[in-house]
Amino acid sequence: MRHLGQSVAPTRTVIFLLLATLGLVALADFFFYDHLIGITAGLYTAALLVIVLARYPAALKSVPGVITTLALIGLIGAMIDWPGWLEIILTACALLMLVRIGQRRWQTDPFVWFGHWLRFIFTAWATPFHDYIILRRAARGSGLRTGRRAAGWGVPVLLTAVFVGLFAAANPIIEKWLNRFFDWVQTWPDHINVWRVVFWLISAIIVWALLRWRSFQKQRVNPNHRVPPRKQTAAHGPTLADAMVRPDFIVRCLVLFNFAFAVETVLDLIYLTGGADLPDGMTYKTYARRGAYPLVVTALLAGAFVLICFRSGAAGPAMKNARRLVYLFLIQNVMLLFSAAWRLYLYIDVSMITRLRVATIIWMAILTFAFVTVFIRIITERDNAWLARVNALFAAVVIYACCFVNFDAMITDFNVRHCKNLHDDGDSERFKIDIGYARHLGPESLPGLRWLREQVRDEDEFLTGRLDSAIQHLEIDLVAQHADWRGWTWRTARLMPAVTE
Repeated sequence: MRHLGQSVAPTRTVIFLLLATLGLVALADFFFYDHLIGITAGLYTAALLVIVLARYPAALKSVPGVITTLALIGLIGAMIDWPGWLEIILTACALLMLVRIGQRRWQTDPFVWFGHWLRFIFTAWATPFHDYIILRRAARGSGLRTGRRAAGWGVPVLLTAVFVGLFAAANPIIEKWLNRFFDWVQTWPDHINVWRVVFWLISAIIVWALLRWRSFQKQRVNPNHRVPPRKQTAAHGPTLADAMVRPDFIVRCLVLFNFAFAVETVLDLIYLTGGADLPDGMTYKTYARRGAYPLVVTALLAGAFVLICFRSGAAGPAMKNARRLVYLFLIQNVMLLFSAAWRLYLYIDVSMITRLRVATIIWMAILTFAFVTVFIRIITERDNAWLARVNALFAAVVIYACCFVNFDAMITDFNVRHCKNLHDDGDSERFKIDIGYARHLGPESLPGLRWLREQVRDEDEFLTGRLDSAIQHLEIDLVAQHADWRGWTWRTARLMPAVTE
């Protein structure tokens, strides 16, 4: 990418960048500073998208750029509905991707994109300072020309001010506008504080870095340059990586791993599905809770072992026995994930569903797909780059789809319909509704809490009192959010008619 001082029209580029940055900072101050975030998140993203496409029009000349733009438009709609953290993070990643595509630097390797995002997080703050140095160098010798241009605009601006003054004297509406403007100029310093200036600076750095993003990478090595391999001396034996791809090492590991995984699978079959009695002092709730999350980590580590041992170039006739064992190992890992999912289901049935448990269910689905693709990768002898691309695409599609799902409403609806307060059938394992957690989820919990309030008996004054209090507080929060148009969202707007009735 050309530097600011080396471009064909550096002055025009600098003016565009300065005006775009100032405009977006002013818009961020108007939308976000000391205000609730609502529909403004989607509107601001739309403004960013327009500016990025104006800065990098080449992004729309490629298929990845068009797809990324359409994905961003979908995310704008999702944030107008509800601007959650997931939507905001995906939008930031997609905007960075669009910038890189506009710079004609599309990559199919997901790890490269992950590196770009990390570099932006840690180096974006340096971009304005780097460009300031470039601008100072480019401005040397051009001071006289810049002064003449400024002087050329001075007389027209002065004459325009004279005409505006005459119009104000002749038109009371224009006079009223001018009075409001001068009143705002006089009171404007009263609204300035340190935190607002910090907000401006952070916004300016992020916007400027986005529009002028470059990856500070080392110079690429010439692919035609061949480096002679180093001779392995007697003092340096085989490395750990070399030892891990030896067939005998892999076979020994897989034999032991398969045995350990088989024991875990058999125990789950006996206790979770067979109905066997658990040891004294242990309940099914404890057994399910303790195994749900560690088993997911176990499956993840097992998958990493398979990728390391069966990386590209590690296959061969000597790996035939290892291949048979790894097929069994992968099947057991999939069974382990199903076991973890079953444990989580049992735990939710006797506890309740939360955001973390929903995220775990989605993570299990992504991991299951990953193990299936690992199986396909070994059978078809593809490389790990293919595996990374397929799984990154699947994970991106799943996470993108989650932006359009109202999980908080689903969580509350599930909890109120399965709680012990509603089904008082003597089942000691069933959970009681956690009204505090429902309030933590926000106004999306209102439909579920209202439904539960209609179902419970009025004799339970403690429960009905807590429900009435929670509903009242959530309705107050909802009305306060809609008191300012900036906090309006399509999702909460659908809840307002029930509040105003």
